[in-house]
Amino acid sequence: MRRIAGTIARHGQWWQITADPDIMIRVKRAIPGVKTSRAAALLVSDTEANGTELEWLLDRWTFDITPSDRAYLGQRADADRAREVLVQGIITGTDTVTRGSQWLTSKLPLRDYQQVAVDMIRATGSTLIVDELGLGKTLVGLALLEDPDARPGLAVTLTGWLGQQWLQELRKFYPELRGVEIKTTKAEEEFPRLWKDEKFGYDLVVINYAKLASWRHHLAGTVRTVIFDEAQELRRPESLKYEAAAHIASRSRVVTGLTATPIFNYGGEMYSLMDGIRQGCLGDREEFMREWAGFGSLSADNNGKVRIENPEALRTHLAARGLFLRRTREDVGISLPAIETVEQYVPSDPDTLNKLSGDAIEMARLLLSQDSTNTQKWQSARELDWRMRHDTGVAKAPFVADFVKLLLSSEEKIVLFGWHRAVYDIWMERLAEFNPAMYTGSESSAAKALSIKRFLHGDARILIMSLRSGAGIDGLQNAASTLVFGELDWSPGVHRQAIGRLGRPGQTRPVLAYFCTTDDGADPVMLDTLNIKSMEADRLIEPEQPKLQVVSEEGVRPDRIKLLAESVLERAGSLPQRRTA
Repeated sequence: MRRIAGTIARHGQWWQITADPDIMIRVKRAIPGVKTSRAAALLVSDTEANGTELEWLLDRWTFDITPSDRAYLGQRADADRAREVLVQGIITGTDTVTRGSQWLTSKLPLRDYQQVAVDMIRATGSTLIVDELGLGKTLVGLALLEDPDARPGLAVTLTGWLGQQWLQELRKFYPELRGVEIKTTKAEEEFPRLWKDEKFGYDLVVINYAKLASWRHHLAGTVRTVIFDEAQELRRPESLKYEAAAHIASRSRVVTGLTATPIFNYGGEMYSLMDGIRQGCLGDREEFMREWAGFGSLSADNNGKVRIENPEALRTHLAARGLFLRRTREDVGISLPAIETVEQYVPSDPDTLNKLSGDAIEMARLLLSQDSTNTQKWQSARELDWRMRHDTGVAKAPFVADFVKLLLSSEEKIVLFGWHRAVYDIWMERLAEFNPAMYTGSESSAAKALSIKRFLHGDARILIMSLRSGAGIDGLQNAASTLVFGELDWSPGVHRQAIGRLGRPGQTRPVLAYFCTTDDGADPVMLDTLNIKSMEADRLIEPEQPKLQVVSEEGVRPDRIKLLAESVLERAGSLPQRRTA
């Protein structure tokens, strides 16, 4: 007679495991994400994937389990295995989703790889599409609406011109469908106007993330399909837009996220993104931290700012369950001209940076002091970050402008990226002869649309863009092949998004991306920090083909603001020179 190892029982959203001590040790090794309860039992969240793991335990040892729990567990495990078979069938082309007789067909046919993505989303109900920039993820989202039961749909975009771009694409591919963009937060007044004869009057609603919280209760349960464009916006679970997005998604039949850069900074952001699209697909947050980040408690999470121990394994885990689909241009047979990144040194005005001395030194000392309170450190870190980046941008802005002028002697048009208004003002003045257009966080949607039109078809030879504006815009590749980063962002994902504005299908020339950096101020520290973040994001998104890297691997440390503080004190002679690894 086999030894009874313990008991397995379902309690709400958890499975509770109690067993002899030696078995408990082995269970912890077999299922790294298990949670220890106060009753000295192990807890595993009730997911299909964990159903397969628990069924393996029942094959390995004998546990007491009720017939109803055993039957339920078998259903969960069967569903997990069936999902994996279906996912593999769709990827290999041996399986597909059966179309209904009332389904629409796109006026322009989908490419094979786009149809694979659409079938994957339909089959699983929730997939993050992480295809490389320019592979037509918008059409993938729109194609979900071919099924009448998937309408109405909701497309959530960044602010700016992108809402109109989605509606243009809808008219292009599915002219028989009606779309509307929500432009107000006054949901109580506007929502009744979207109905006609007691039916919802539109097939697609487009809204930006900033307005989502105001509309959450009206859209939840109304829309059947949710498409999160630039889904990396879901990486911060503490935000109101995240709560609204997760709420609406939980009441929908089909949910997808579209992004080429799901990770902007830390691998732990992947949990928030995936849980927003399909709640519970990776267990709860604490379980995720134990299994994938090696942390034993939630306190180590620090709002998702954690590094994944094995990004390749997490990527494989998500892909095998149809939750994550990533293809490159090479994968789908699209050939584009090469993309080359160049780190371009520019001088900086020492007088501007010398003005940092007094306030910056005090902020740096407060941040590094053991006697400072957490509030003082937080305020000092925030102020020092802004001040250092702002003054570095201003100090090198004239020299960046001179470099852009030099490029324009041989280039017809250039996209120039920055962050601070004071830097834009310098560029606008010094580059006025080239009629620069602006697409930043300050312009209205109409003004942004006009700037794009001037750059594509008018007299503007320079398009000045904010580093974090313009994700998802298509068409710039028809006008330019050179871009300049006049300021840096802490996140490598932001730089990839920017380069993807030009390095995408339709581009006929090699793309050159110049990173204008100086050897003083914030730039040296930012370059060091960017590299280590880039390495983790690359391993998670595309482990076999690391993406763009323009910086050295030397001298990196995890706390970026403390490094800025050290550099300020070092410059002032108040701290020994930092040693690079």
